[in-house]
This record gives sequence, structure tokens and C-alpha cells, in this order.
Amino acid sequence: MAKDQEPRNTIDDVAHHAGVSIKTVSRVLNREPNVRQTTRDKVLATARSLGYAPNISARRLAARRSFIVALVYHDDDVNHYTPDIQHGVIDTCRARGYHLLLHPCQGSVGDAAHEIQELARQSLLDGLIVTPPLA
Repeated sequence: MAKDQEPRNTIDDVAHHAGVSIKTVSRVLNREPNVRQTTRDKVLATARSLGYAPNISARRLAARRSFIVALVYHDDDVNHYTPDIQHGVIDTCRARGYHLLLHPCQGSVGDAAHEIQELARQSLLDGLIVTPPLA
């Protein structure tokens, strides 16, 4: 770690400052049910005040998921709707704690089918969205 960098706050720090258990902080951050709204608000306020950001690598290990969704689209000048789809998918991913991988395909639809198969095989994705004309 660089000398001028402060250590990152952890889930333990949030739990300590909020006066709750680590499991409660985990439930709140993972948007699980069965947490009182007052507790949820306190944990979220504490996390914001500490500048807490989850460690995505630790989250992936604990959940056994990647929290990544790929959006595959044909990269040409004809599909003017692609930016609208991208914005909608980005908004949905953000609201659910996922990251979006954009994967434009060039060339023929037949070549794209092989490219999509390879992407799915080689990547640790939780979801794959394929837009027309590739779908």
C-alpha cells in the first residue's frame, strides 16, 4: 500500500461504529429482508460516513458469484437502439449491485455466435444478455 493511502474501512469497522453484528451489516449491504428499517438506515448511514466500499473480490468469494453481467451486441451503425439498451442495463445492474461488461461483436452473425460461446465459456459471468440481431 502506498504511504499516502489510508487503509480502507472494512465491514468490521462499519459493524463496530454502527453497534451491530457483522452479519447484520452483511444483510443490509446485500439487501436481504428481515432487517428493521431503523437498523438498515443506521448501517447505511455509518457505511456512508466511513466511506465504506465493499471489496468486490471478497464479495465474489463469499457469494460464489462474479456480480458481472455481460451485454453482447452487434457493433454496427444500424442498431441505433443499442445505447438505450446499455443505459437500461447499467441502471438495472447498479440497482442490484452488479457490474456490466460490454462486449461488442463485429463481423457476421455466425462469427458472433462462436465469439459469444467463447465469452460465456471463458468468463465468470452471472448473466449474459444478447441483443438482436445476435439473439
